[in-house]
Amino acid sequence: MKAIRSMVLVSSDSASLELGAKEIYQELQHEIEAFGLQDEVSLTMVGDVGRHDAAPIVIIYPEAVIYGPVKKENVHHLVEEHRNLSQLHGF
Repeated sequence: MKAIRSMVLVSSDSASLELGAKEIYQELQHEIEAFGLQDEVSLTMVGDVGRHDAAPIVIIYPEAVIYGPVKKENVHHLVEEHRNLSQLHGF
């Protein structure tokens, strides 16, 4: 088993869900698996993160980067970009 190197949080307040947060979560899950990162990345839906103007929001740790509003078509790029950053920094 590999160590978890990243945590990805998807907002799941009512505004985020209305704007497709569940679909974004599912697409993130698909992309994480496609890159073979399912043992290294923890993916979770979280409640209200307080930014309804940018819903749905994706937060990626350990970088503490916040994206929003996120659309399904953004997901591949987000996963690819953070995979490359993690490899660059040795995470």
